[in-house]
Formats: sequence, structure tokens, C-alpha cells
Amino acid sequence: MVFTLSEKRGQSVLISILTLLVGSILFVGAVVTNSTNETINETPLTNLTLLLNETVNLTGPVENIINESINLSLDASNKISVLAKVFNEDNLDFDREYKRKYLDLRNNFSEITFSNITSDVSYTLKVGAKNDKLRAIKINDNNFVIDLLYCKLQGRYCAFRVNGVPAARLHSFEEFGSDRINSFDIDGNYVLKVNSVKFNQCDNHRFCHLGYEGYHLVDVSIEGKE
Repeated sequence: MVFTLSEKRGQSVLISILTLLVGSILFVGAVVTNSTNETINETPLTNLTLLLNETVNLTGPVENIINESINLSLDASNKISVLAKVFNEDNLDFDREYKRKYLDLRNNFSEITFSNITSDVSYTLKVGAKNDKLRAIKINDNNFVIDLLYCKLQGRYCAFRVNGVPAARLHSFEEFGSDRINSFDIDGNYVLKVNSVKFNQCDNHRFCHLGYEGYHLVDVSIEGKE
């Protein structure tokens, strides 16, 4: 087949155009491939860098959280009162399981404030329709809670617990002197002593329902042993 000059020129132009198109397609493909590889390769590195930076930045807050947790634990443990054993407690005859339940029910008196004493002190307690029956004392860094439970007119005595340990039925020293038990050993140096008891008080009301309005007034003291 014989081509004319004009036909040969047309074929050359067509080949040039096709070559240009193929080259453009290959170039674009290379750019896209390279961009994809860079995106794939750069993304994990960028994320890893950010993750490392965030981890470093979180070190401070994490340490703060740990320190705060430790401080909270210490604060909680400091608020829990440690009650001492009363004098000769291990040899006293009483229900120890009831003592445990008594203290558990009262949260071991963890919310009460203890007053340090270094000499004799006196308190006036009330039990019945009016209640002011707890005293918390600290003797030589040992904590004791005195709880006036009730008083009985018939037996003319009052019942106490000291750190959950039941005291003997204590009578008024003013009324009975030393003829009846009037004190309980708190520790080796101090005793709880009942000085006087006024039964069925009604604040001098002319009419008084003792069951609903009456209360007992008990004067006690924490005294050094002689």
C-alpha cells in the first residue's frame, strides 16, 4: 500500500498525539500511586506521633489522679477512729460479737470528735426523751467513747458502754456512797464515775408524760485513779 505525503503526515500527527496521551496517563498514574503511598505511609506515623504526644501530655494528669487517690485514701483512713481497749478488756466477761455489731452500727464512731484530757473532767449527760449521752475523750493518745445507754428508776442505776464494752450497773455516789458500784475503769489511770442521777426529769412541767417527755439527768466525771 502506497501512502501519499499528506496521509503520512496525518499518521505522524496521530502517533504523536497517542504517544502524548499515553505518557500523560502514565504520569498521572505515577502521581496518584505516589500520593497514595505517601498517604498510607504518613498516616500511621502522624497518628503515632500524636499518640505519643498525648501520652506524654497525659503523664501529668495521670500522676495527679494517682496522687489524689492516695490522698483520698489517707484522708479516709485518718477519719476512721481507732478505739482503744478498755482496762483489762481481754479478761472481762461480755458478748464480743455484740460489741462488734454495736460498733459497726455506729460506724466505729468515725464521725465524732475526741477531746484530749489530762486531768479530771465532769459532764452532764441526758437519756430518755432528751438525749445528750455521748462523750468522746482521748487519754494519752487513746480514744474512748462513753455511751449512756439508759437508766432504771427501779434499780436506781444507769448502764453505760465504753468503746462498746458494757460497764457494770453504775449507781449514784451521791445516793449510795461506796456501798454500791459507782465507777468503771477506762484505762490504767482513769475511771468513769457516776456522781449523781436525777430520774424522770420533766423540766418542772406541772403535767408530764414520763414515757414521752421524761428523761434522766446523770452527772459523771472522768477521774484519775487514787
